[in-house]
Amino acid sequence: MNHQRRGKAVVINNVNFSPTARLRRRDGSRQDYDSISKCMRSLRFEVEAHEDKGKDEILKIFEKVANEDHSNADCLLVSLMSHGGEEGICGNDYNRYQGTGLLTLNDITEPFKGDRCPTLVGKPKIFILNACRGDEVDPGVEEYDQTDSRQSFTALPKIHKIPIDADIFVCFSCSQGYSTLRDPFSGSYFVQDLCSVFKEYGEKLHLSELVLKVKEMVAARQIRVQGSADAEMQMPVVLDTLRKLVYFDKPNTNFVRPQPSEEIYRLIRQFDNLSK
Repeated sequence: MNHQRRGKAVVINNVNFSPTARLRRRDGSRQDYDSISKCMRSLRFEVEAHEDKGKDEILKIFEKVANEDHSNADCLLVSLMSHGGEEGICGNDYNRYQGTGLLTLNDITEPFKGDRCPTLVGKPKIFILNACRGDEVDPGVEEYDQTDSRQSFTALPKIHKIPIDADIFVCFSCSQGYSTLRDPFSGSYFVQDLCSVFKEYGEKLHLSELVLKVKEMVAARQIRVQGSADAEMQMPVVLDTLRKLVYFDKPNTNFVRPQPSEEIYRLIRQFDNLSK
């Protein structure tokens, strides 16, 4: 990524909720808010931070950011931290009785897709979503044997037209149907582990490697929750339509990233000819 700016990081943290939500205050989440804001600034993002926003307010923030000019930016990052469930993530105006105030994944990602935000076309759009996705508790399972399967992927050559859904990276704090664990004093384990990894390796590894380390750290935790006899666990999940590796390294005019080999180009041309 070699634009003038790293790009904008929009950080939204909901701590307090309306009485109709019947949801507890998210104690410890301000530590997440501070940690992720500081972490993104260290990677040269321009942080725009918000707290305690309802669904419509959040959508307006997204619309405003999507209408900005991102031509000279590398990418966009959105971090949304709140209560949530299987149906979506809660604005602070969530109404449990009417089922209003929920943001779906489409609500969050659609404003920034290629057909609605042209200056982000071909650029990474990264979403870090820290919220429960259900009420299930993950007790973990014993592991006996382990196999390691590794694959490497080479970026395709530049094309003139790309899918609307291209270049989106969504990292959920937990699996669908399960809860996200948070310490009332130090914050969410997912966010704190993510900030720790990004701080240490953010300028050394690409995004997928960074998040893999985060997933490994979070999955290794066994948390004793008050009122529960057994330890609880958590597994972050990634949805990814990136077409290239994403690095947050410092600009280096003398460094040239490896390009696809002539053999790769030959195979692509061969495939194109077969498709005609």
